[in-house]
Amino acid sequence: MIHSFRFLLLMLIIFALSLYYYFDVNQYLNIDVFQYYKTLVIAFANQHYLLSVLCYIGTYLLLAAFLIPGSASITLIGGFLFNTLPGFIYTIIGAIAGSIIAFLSVRFIIGSILQKHFKDKLKNFNQKIEKFGIYYLLTLRVIPIMPFFLVNILAGLTTISIFTFSWTTALGIMPATLIYSFLGEQLKHVNKLQDIFSPLIILALILLSSLSLMPLFLRFIIPRFIKE
Repeated sequence: MIHSFRFLLLMLIIFALSLYYYFDVNQYLNIDVFQYYKTLVIAFANQHYLLSVLCYIGTYLLLAAFLIPGSASITLIGGFLFNTLPGFIYTIIGAIAGSIIAFLSVRFIIGSILQKHFKDKLKNFNQKIEKFGIYYLLTLRVIPIMPFFLVNILAGLTTISIFTFSWTTALGIMPATLIYSFLGEQLKHVNKLQDIFSPLIILALILLSSLSLMPLFLRFIIPRFIKE
């Protein structure tokens, strides 16, 4: 029974990924498309706010749950449609819910099997994860270079607890999510090329780049916190 459900879940993920790429859904979930139809989509979001919010959160949740890339683009759209703070909140909700589903799915489909069959070989690795897993996850979440869906997959293959995964995901994605949401809102007001280089957008890009330095900070803070 468990094996059958595991197989069906795997097929569901593969089916969802196939549909996504076959119909090239990414071409519709693109900030350029939303900018092109700016007046129309913003008017719709304002007139049907609750529906738009639910659709946005649901879309983010499904993309994350089915391990589909493109979180940065969707986050920009959130800021574009709902402005910085609301877009930030809606993105966090969708991202956390979707990542938890993805994490549990990967663990159920293959993670638990790997841990069971390679228990001895993974012993040292699991010990390091138990001790420094918080640091590893926060580092991977803070650095936007690592794809969001890939971190969900990797975490699901480990023995990290769902609680640790959830709060490190929420905390780790907050800085980049806030900046991307802000950039999305600013892109709503961009009508010509010169507007892209406004002081606010340049500042946001600098802050986004500075996130790459966060692991250096976490490297010293997290181990001390664990020892204490």
